[in-house]
Amino acid sequence: MLRNKITTSLKFDNSSDEYLTKSVDPTIINIYNMININIVKFIESKQYKIFNSITIWYENNQLGIVINFDNKISIDDLILISYVKLIVFIPNIPDLQILAYKNNTYDSDIIYIYKNNTFDISNYKMSINSFRQPYFDISNLVNNMVRTELQNNHSMNFFGLGGECGLICKQNIDLIKKYYLITDNVNIYQDFLLNGFEQHYTELVKYPELDEKYWSNSTYDDWLLFVNISKTGLKHMAKYIKIFKKIVYIGCDKKTINSDIANLLNHYVLRETMQIMTNNFILIFDLKF
Repeated sequence: MLRNKITTSLKFDNSSDEYLTKSVDPTIINIYNMININIVKFIESKQYKIFNSITIWYENNQLGIVINFDNKISIDDLILISYVKLIVFIPNIPDLQILAYKNNTYDSDIIYIYKNNTFDISNYKMSINSFRQPYFDISNLVNNMVRTELQNNHSMNFFGLGGECGLICKQNIDLIKKYYLITDNVNIYQDFLLNGFEQHYTELVKYPELDEKYWSNSTYDDWLLFVNISKTGLKHMAKYIKIFKKIVYIGCDKKTINSDIANLLNHYVLRETMQIMTNNFILIFDLKF
């Protein structure tokens, strides 16, 4: 499920080395081999019991490691990080950094990656501190669902709110007439500009300040709204949204999702619900007529 999965090391298996071809940077292969050695040592030390899985992935000549642990186990963050460093510590390789820390009710991920300055997914550049969906299959699924909505409506205007909205917009730019992208994250906003989106059609905002006048703007009549603001949800904004023709909503907290649904149902019909992980959902809403 994680990109080109190389190995889930709790069931250690080198059979997937097929991903490491001759075209791969020798430094990447070296790092991969050293991480594998460290993982074997870690498993042998019996310290792995706090982890559900340790997965190495390779994509676009970049190597990363995702460590998934059971957060029902009480463990100090400093101890957890020290365990992780046992796995990813590689002498003389300073560029192996924490990419993200994801936590939900059931499990958590610590994600490390070897990189230089930016990621490049589908020709969309993302900074290290920006948001990216660590599960590549899910990112593709979200994109395909948005694309289907755009195609079924013979192209639409696109309003993107939150993480990966720039990536989704770029991947479907052939079907998008006009776009407007907003976020409260400086790094995501900088990604908009880095990827050539016009500054006039992007905005760095503070979500609590976006009121009814903003979301009821008739400019966005007949637009598709893409929402991906993680656990925080739409909060107060949900009761104001009533002008967009369709909404594709990504959520990863059931309580927040249910609250947003209750508010959105004043003006929308929930047409489709897809559970993509234990606590992660994609929702599609149609405007009531």
